[in-house]
Amino acid sequence: MKIRISVSSSFYNRRHCSGFTLIELLVVLAIVGALGALAGPNMWNSYQRANERYQVLGVANQLMERRRQAHFQGESLHVPENYLVAGTLESPLLQLPPGWVIESHTKIYFLPSGATNGGLILLISPLGRQWKLFIQPLDGRVTVTSS
Repeated sequence: MKIRISVSSSFYNRRHCSGFTLIELLVVLAIVGALGALAGPNMWNSYQRANERYQVLGVANQLMERRRQAHFQGESLHVPENYLVAGTLESPLLQLPPGWVIESHTKIYFLPSGATNGGLILLISPLGRQWKLFIQPLDGRVTVTSS
């Protein structure tokens, strides 16, 4: 007398083929961890650079506002070369974010007509990056670049 036991194929497939094995999950976690280790520092540096750029654009907006004030009040504003460089000097021209330093700058004239002679201001961020503010001659637009 022979006894036959039949195993249904749907039961077999459900029990043995659904989900992922532990090895597959560990391989995926290892790949994700490696990518995170490679991309994480770059993402953080990008975030810091964007934050610094935002702060530098705030300084550039202050310069544009000072030019507008000189134009609307009909007065000229002259900033001698390296006048803003002194460490503890509270400048009526610029209020820097905490930790920022002005390394050097050229003479800056804001004329009552709204024109300017142009100029360059070098800023150092708290992380040591150098940022350049170029003041365009005549129209006074400010261009920001980093080194």
